[in-house]
Amino acid sequence: MRDRSATKTLREISVLKTIAKKRMDEVKENRAEQSSIVSTEAEQNSSTFRTYSKADAVKWLGIEYPTTFSRAFEGIKAKYPDRVFNRENNKNYAFTVSDLHFFADELDIPKFVRKENQECITIAFSNLKGGVGKTTTCVNVATGLAVSNNKRYRVGVIDLDPQGTASLFGVPNLSEDDFTVGDILQSNYELEQGDCEKQFISECFKETSIPNLKYLPAKVPDYFFESYAEQLQINDTLKNKADVYKIFKEKVIDAVKDEFDIILIDTPPSLNKTFYNAMYAADAVITPTKPEMLSFDATMKYMERFEDIYKMVAHAGHKGFYFLRMLAVDVDTSRALSKNNIGMTYFSMMKKYFRDRVISVPMKHSKAIQICADFFTTVYGMKPSEYPGSREQLTDAQNNMDDLVSEIELLCQQAWHPNEFEGL
Repeated sequence: MRDRSATKTLREISVLKTIAKKRMDEVKENRAEQSSIVSTEAEQNSSTFRTYSKADAVKWLGIEYPTTFSRAFEGIKAKYPDRVFNRENNKNYAFTVSDLHFFADELDIPKFVRKENQECITIAFSNLKGGVGKTTTCVNVATGLAVSNNKRYRVGVIDLDPQGTASLFGVPNLSEDDFTVGDILQSNYELEQGDCEKQFISECFKETSIPNLKYLPAKVPDYFFESYAEQLQINDTLKNKADVYKIFKEKVIDAVKDEFDIILIDTPPSLNKTFYNAMYAADAVITPTKPEMLSFDATMKYMERFEDIYKMVAHAGHKGFYFLRMLAVDVDTSRALSKNNIGMTYFSMMKKYFRDRVISVPMKHSKAIQICADFFTTVYGMKPSEYPGSREQLTDAQNNMDDLVSEIELLCQQAWHPNEFEGL
């Protein structure tokens, strides 16, 4: 047998660590080069986001005639002579999302405002199988809820997966000094005299170039929450052992729930205490799955176990979910009528078995999703002129995502306004 030793193995692992670190440093450098030089904290911590033309602004604002906006825009410029609106090289205006919000406020276009009896809705994207598009779906839906219409929902994304993939979309330039959700859960911070913990946790959510979208990031050391939670139970620190599932909701969600309308949680693909904390904090669950044999089989096994999973969080005091939905992702609809289209076959099977518990709009297979992800952005983050593929490819992906986001938005509205949707 070939010789082996722990020492040699550690040496090899050290080499792998060095290579991985170098690669991640290169990724960060490339991302920094792609970003514009900016001065505000929000822009320094976020990826660059697309700009909008006058025609785009008219559509987003819901104005019927372009001339109506042109006249209003001239009035706004006269009213705020010091405000700068950027232009492209061809002299056409390039409005930011912040500009669109500014126009909406000036034109008295109403934004969504929760009433006193309407709570922030927290949605967990959950599946115990990895590689089913959970993170991709979560970040694209989050961006869509924030920018696809002029309601200006206040959206938060919490990356509960210590791999931190979701964080790359919202905070690609995360520094070693930035606090993560794991730091909060494990109390890895010290407040100075007079500091407010609620304010500190709020400030841990990083701003992005979208003014109504914030991210609470994750890093690999967040895995240590598992051992931290175990010690709380072993040492009888908690009043009840089931209280270990309440930490995330009580420390994070309850601290910021008044600042957001919708919070999306990217959960880890593991049945651990982090996962159970996500379930306890969630008001709704969306389970993405690829319509193929391995993913479908794993998702069915997850559904079989979900009753036992939920009994544990219900025992801890969970009030119930507003909705539970399955979502088919990466569905090839280009051959929808073909008998050999496996994706559509499984999607039809999902709808047959689970009926209205399946979101009616599948997330279609699209190269645009992956290409945009290579730039640390969602399909909303690029305009067609910037996209390195075909215009049609990106537009189709954006339209599909708009439809998906609209259905999820409707589910939230049904939770906020139950009487208006009775019988639907």
